[in-house]
Amino acid sequence: MHSVSSRIVALSSILFNATTILLFCICIFTYIADKRRAPCNLQIVSIQPVTTHNVGKNVVFNPQIDLREYFHLNVKQIFVYLRMHNKNNSEMVWSEIVKKNDSKRFYERLVNTYRFFDIADGAKIRFELRGCVFPYVGIVQDKLLGSVVTTVKRSGK
Repeated sequence: MHSVSSRIVALSSILFNATTILLFCICIFTYIADKRRAPCNLQIVSIQPVTTHNVGKNVVFNPQIDLREYFHLNVKQIFVYLRMHNKNNSEMVWSEIVKKNDSKRFYERLVNTYRFFDIADGAKIRFELRGCVFPYVGIVQDKLLGSVVTTVKRSGK
């Protein structure tokens, strides 16, 4: 006869193994799942100077993206952000966390969340819309959703 403690140990061992196999299968599913890229037509509407004591710039942009294709049973949330690259550095200028139950479509005009200051007039800048996909189980993936190159118009012209 087996004692109660040995039965509990055997049951917990079986449950642990089953849970580990389930988590491994979910992780594998994430990599096998359809990896279509959602079409993104990133548009920079304008880059405007800000009239405050610290002269910065605002960027108005239209991401035109539907993130529904990125969500499946293992995706918890996506951190979507707009990154600006110039010849000296790169900065994040806008971000938003899109959770499973949130609206996943971005077709309206948006304004940057974070101010930026070190852009010379006439400079060429590359904007990238990126997303960090956070799964319940597995590795966080950083994906390029769209990019565009634009030139900053000279002030006063």
